[in-house]
Parts: sequence; structure tokens; C-alpha cells
Amino acid sequence: MESLSRFGEKISGIPVPRNKPLVGEYAFADQSDAHVAAQLREPFAFQGIRPEVVGNRRRFVIGKHSGPNILRHKFGSWAWR
Repeated sequence: MESLSRFGEKISGIPVPRNKPLVGEYAFADQSDAHVAAQLREPFAFQGIRPEVVGNRRRFVIGKHSGPNILRHKFGSWAWR
């Protein structure tokens, strides 16, 4: 699905919006610490499909709602010594 969106983007010259459902850059992104913790335990907790099915990927973004779970995931255990 993503390759079709990218093809349409290429021939039309109109970029795919970052927040476009399923194929946008932010479609499977999350920064909420509670959401990140739940998704690390159970990937389908907040997203009903696997991002890979539509050619996308899951992203955990550091932002104002981030907490220890995302930091631990992003930086590994070395950050907590």
C-alpha cells in the first residue's frame, strides 16, 4: 500500500502527508509513555494492524508525554546505571 502511495506522490508531485492514515510517517508513531509500555508488552494494544502489512513501521517518538518506558526502549539499559 505504501509503494502505491509513494508512486502517486512521485507522479503527481504532491507529497504524502505525514499524518496520513496507514502510510504516513506518523501513522504508527506514539510518544505517550503509557501507550509505549502497553505496545512493548502487546503490539496490538493500540494499533489494530501490524505496520509492516502496509509497508510502514512502528515508531516511538520522544516528546513531552514521554517517560521512562520509551527512554529505556530507545537508549537501552546503559542510560539507567
